[in-house]
Amino acid sequence: MKASLDTNVIIHMYRAGKQELLFQLFEEIYVYEQIIDVELKHHGEDIVPLVLGDIDSGRIKKIDDAFLQNHSVLGLFREYVHDYAILFQPQDLGEVNAISLARVLEISAIVTDDIKIGGPYRSLLEFVDYFVRPLTFTEVLLILFIGGYLDTDETIDAFYHINTMSNLNWSFQSKIREFVQRFNTDPLQEDDRLWMRGYCTDHDVSFKERISKLLKGL
Repeated sequence: MKASLDTNVIIHMYRAGKQELLFQLFEEIYVYEQIIDVELKHHGEDIVPLVLGDIDSGRIKKIDDAFLQNHSVLGLFREYVHDYAILFQPQDLGEVNAISLARVLEISAIVTDDIKIGGPYRSLLEFVDYFVRPLTFTEVLLILFIGGYLDTDETIDAFYHINTMSNLNWSFQSKIREFVQRFNTDPLQEDDRLWMRGYCTDHDVSFKERISKLLKGL
């Protein structure tokens, strides 16, 4: 699975020293240049050297307009940016760029921790044309746990460490319930349930058994 990253999740994961979890789940990671050069330097200057190191090593692909032009999608990218900028708030430019990048490069996921009502994450979940799967850092952790890449203690420790370092004040129990609803019991998009079913089959695990094991460890 490929992913386009938003500013906030980069800051949250790197500041907590948990960025390796992104590389465990995603085979390719893309970030639009504005997120690195403007937003990250403004909001997360402390972790910029770490991110640039992963860009230099090729672990993160930093995409600029020249790249998009060379692949004949710069015009389309700008159209998406224009359309989404109308839908969302000015402070959501990072998400707008991340979503637009995902669309033109056919990237299957966008990772963002901006879950406010009316924001890009929640809006993507409700779009009839479900073209890119939005994920939060919690959903990244839980997908890794379901697949057996993290054990119970590692998953719980990672959640609370990221949550604390970023002052998110999220409830893990609530996030687990939302995850179960989205990917199993009552999804807004049936594709989420089908995707999770295939993921569990590929990893030879039971969704319910894995979630039950995690809840017992809390």
